[in-house]
Amino acid sequence: MAYQVPLEISPKLQQQIFHACRQVPNLEWSSILFYTTSGTFGKEDFTCRAEEFYLMDIGTPGYTEYEFGPDVVAHIMKNPELKKMKMGHIHSHNNMTVFFSGTDTDEIYTNSEHHNYYLSLIVNNNNDMTAKIAFRAVQKSLTLKFAGNGEEFKTIEHPKEEPTIFTYDCKIIMPGKIDLGDFDARIEELRDKASKKNIKKYSAGNSGYQYGGQSYKGVSTFPASDTRRDYQFVAKLLGLDMTSEKTVKETLEDLSESHADIGGRIEEYVEKVQKRRYDFCNRCFPEGAGKIAFADRKLQAVWDDVLDKYRGKYSDLMDVLEPIFKTESDIHDTESRGFHSRDWD
Repeated sequence: MAYQVPLEISPKLQQQIFHACRQVPNLEWSSILFYTTSGTFGKEDFTCRAEEFYLMDIGTPGYTEYEFGPDVVAHIMKNPELKKMKMGHIHSHNNMTVFFSGTDTDEIYTNSEHHNYYLSLIVNNNNDMTAKIAFRAVQKSLTLKFAGNGEEFKTIEHPKEEPTIFTYDCKIIMPGKIDLGDFDARIEELRDKASKKNIKKYSAGNSGYQYGGQSYKGVSTFPASDTRRDYQFVAKLLGLDMTSEKTVKETLEDLSESHADIGGRIEEYVEKVQKRRYDFCNRCFPEGAGKIAFADRKLQAVWDDVLDKYRGKYSDLMDVLEPIFKTESDIHDTESRGFHSRDWD
C-alpha cells in the first residue's frame, strides 16, 4: 500500500461535522479547516491533526465556494489559538459518497500554490471522510522507460525543471465528542445567507405571493422566505422525498398521474404521509421542531390554500389527500401515541 499521511480528527471537529451535516443535510457546505502538524513533512514521522473549522458557505446540492474575507480575520483574532494553526479546506458532499471530483481536484491544485503543503478534507452525512495533502515541487528530471523499436525496455533521464503538484492520501483517525460552543449561531447566520441566494424573488400582488409561476392566495401575512419554505415543505412531504426540488404543482401532477397505479394502496400512502409529516417538519424546519413549525408557520392554512387552489383540477385526488394535515392538538396526540421518526418507514 502507498504511504498515507496519518490525519487525526479532533473531537471538536467531529462534532462540528456531525452537527453541520445534520443541520444542512441536502446542501454542500464548505469551511476553512484549521489543523496542526508534527514531525517533518515528507518523512514517515509527519502527522496531521484536524482541529476545527470555520463555516464559510452553504451552497447548493452540488456546489459550494467562498472567498477569504475579513470575517475570517475577526474569527482568528477572537480565537488566538488559531494563529498557531495551519489553514486548509473542508467541505461536505451531503448525501453523496466522498471522493475528489474534478472540481475538488482543481481546488486542491489551485490553492496549494499559497501553502507549503495544503490539506483538503471531504465529508458526508454518513460520517465518511477522505482527505489529501498536496504540495508543489520543482521536478529536475523525469525518468522514462520505453520499448523503442521492439527491443528490451530502455531507461533515460529527461531534463525537466517545472513546478509539479504531488498529493498524499490521508489515513483518517476518528475521535470522540466535545461541546460546540456558539457553532449553532454561525450555522444560522450562513443558513440565512444561503436561503437568500437560492430563493426566487417573490412579488406581492392582488393574488398574493408569486413563486415558480404559481400564485398563492390568503397567505400575504407570511414573510416571503417562510412562505417559500412552507410550500416547499408541503411538496417534499407529498412526494415523500426530502431531496425533491419540485413545486407543489409539479408534485400534485406526478401524484395525479400515478393515482390509478396507487389504486387500493392510496390509504396506505396517506397513512405514511400522515405519520412522516412530523419527521419531515423537523427536518425542513430544524430551528423550530415540528409542533412549533405547525403552529407558528400556519402550515394548516397553507394546506387549506393548496386544497382550495387545486380541488377543481384534481378533485378525486384532493379528496383523498385532504386529511393529511391536522391541527396542533393532533400533533400532541401523535406524540402521546409514541410515534417517533425512528419508528416510521
